[in-house]
Parts: sequence; structure tokens; C-alpha cells
Amino acid sequence: MRKNVTLLLALIGLVAAGALAAWTVRLGLGGSVVETWGMRPEAPRAPLPAKPPDDDLEMLTALFDGGAPGEPAHDLLVAGAEELYLARASDGAIVAVPKAGHGTPRKLARLTGVARARQVDGGALWVSTTREAPADAGGIASGGAVVRIALGGGAPTVVVGDLAGPHAIASDGRWVFVVDVGAREPGLLRSSVVERLPATGGKPAAVARCEGEVTSLALDDANVYWADPFDGTIVAAPKAGGDPRSLAVERGLPEQIALYGGALYWVERRSETVWTMPAAGGTPRPIVQDFAGFANLVVDGHGLWWVSEAPLAGRFRILTVATTGGDSSPASDAVEEVDALASDGAHLYWARSGEASRVPTSAAERRKEDAGEDE
Repeated sequence: MRKNVTLLLALIGLVAAGALAAWTVRLGLGGSVVETWGMRPEAPRAPLPAKPPDDDLEMLTALFDGGAPGEPAHDLLVAGAEELYLARASDGAIVAVPKAGHGTPRKLARLTGVARARQVDGGALWVSTTREAPADAGGIASGGAVVRIALGGGAPTVVVGDLAGPHAIASDGRWVFVVDVGAREPGLLRSSVVERLPATGGKPAAVARCEGEVTSLALDDANVYWADPFDGTIVAAPKAGGDPRSLAVERGLPEQIALYGGALYWVERRSETVWTMPAAGGTPRPIVQDFAGFANLVVDGHGLWWVSEAPLAGRFRILTVATTGGDSSPASDAVEEVDALASDGAHLYWARSGEASRVPTSAAERRKEDAGEDE
């Protein structure tokens, strides 16, 4: 690290009164967290963050506060077998969009809070959601829920409520794993608890507790995986229960973990590099570096896909590289915004301006899109 960690921890106290207070997220759980469809006027969209933290002081401050300054809610996207499922930040709507681009989107539900993560599995869409707390709540994360939305329609179900601040989520149809993020006291370190609960509902059981915020989860048949940025470790825990174990240690602020083909992939913020290793354990190796930062990392059989966090001339591109590594290359034209990426293994999709569509990743596809031709 460019600065001594001890000095950085001391400096945290100097910035806490200003920066941390400004970054506090207000959450609550008063009232219902989900409604069946009922449109309401859209609120103005907040701008995307302009850039990642500049140095390790900002990064460690983010760990202490659990997020980047002024991090806005944004659209979330997941690809199912036949449809795309879009959670819109502007109005809380959960919408099913035909992949082919033809037909009317289905309106599944509307959240009364903010969707923080989502996954489709077991015939349902799983969403973690948080709510705005009253003004006198002191800024402590104090409410959230995991919601099950049946893909075939019907009333959404709150699987578990009264969580502190649920964010990352993963499900295999039998179990649901969620990262519950909370603060011990206003303005101090936000810790994470990886929780497991039955998909049919029930009391959550703690799988592990982490200092700092865990941003994503990955599942295979046996384990749940996550990156612990504060400890600098890549961790696995048996889904059925058991002690977590560290697969890799002394990593540089790891986050955004993904699993594909028996291998784990994650972003390290200190070096702005994606690393990989076998999920069973082994030696980590670098895949690709992007000093503009990684957002919306997706891994599939075609490679790695991401959007640079820092725009070039005010615009963003999707970038790609093979899972074996190498030089990255642009996979889309430059656009004004990209809120989310998703893959179904065959094609890549994005959420932009409240709409979901397939990404034209080849020059021929982009020419057809520019010409307004159907596929």
C-alpha cells in the first residue's frame, strides 16, 4: 500500500466527522417492503459515481463506512432462461423483459424500498431490499428484507425481514444466502454477516461475520464464496454448515467475486486487477488490469466483461478479455451510461436508462443496431 496502514487507521478519525457522516446510508423497515404492481411517478435518476477512490486512504475509509461517497441506487439486471429481469431504481418496479426484444414487458412487482441485489433461481427472482429510515433514526442501518418474486406471477413474498441492511444475495433454490450489512454505532465501522436461510422462509443462521462490507456472493454445489476486503481474503464456507476457510490471503482489497467453470474471479481495488484461482484452492493469478476501475463484472464462457468505473470523455464502454487473460478490448460502442450487465451464457445484456436489451458485442451487430434493423 502507498501509505502505512497504521497511519491510515489513525487518519480515519480525522475524516470521520466529515466524510463518514456524509456517507451514512439511512435504512429502515417501517411498513411493507413490497407491493403488487401499482405504478407511481418516477423520481429523478441520480448520477453514477464519476470515479473510484483515488488512493488507499479513500479505500479504507470506504471500508469503514461501507460504501463510496454518495453512492446512488441503480438499476439491477439478471438473465433468466426466457426473460430478463430488471429492477428499476427510479420507481422500484420489477419488470420481466422478453430477451428477443419483442413483446410487452411483464410488470411483476414494485418495491417500496431500494433493491440492492438480485438472483434468479428455483423458479423465482430473489431480491434484497432496504428502506429509508425516518429522519430521527440516527443514520444506522436498521431495516431490510429478502423478497421472493415468482417468475410466473403472483404476490411477492417477504422471506425474511428485520435485517439490518441486506445487500449481496445468492440462491440455489433450496437455500438463500444474503450479506447483512450494519453499523455498530453511527459513523463507525460497518460489519457484514453472511446469513443462510431456507428458501421457503425461516430464521437466518449466521455463516460468518466480517469487518467491513462484503459486496457479492458466489455458489457452487458445496460452498458459498465471498471476498473479505478488510481481511484481504477469499473465503469459502460449506453451504450445509461448517467453519469458513480462507482460500487466499493478503489480497489487495478484494471484492466483486464471481464463479465460472470451477474457478473464482474477483477484483482487487488496490491494483485494479481481476484475479482468478480454482474454487478448490490453488495459487491466484492475475487476468487483466484496468486502472479506470471495474464495475459490473460478469464471467461466462466467452470471457470476462465489465464497465470501467471512470468514463472516457464522459462516456462508458463494455470491455472484455478471455478467461485465460490477455489484453482487454472494447465490446461495445461508447455510451452515456451502463447501469448493469448480465449474461445467460450465450449473450450479454445491459440495463440503460431504465430499459434492458441485448448488447451488440460485434461490429456487425453494432452496424445493424445503428441502422435500426431487427436481428
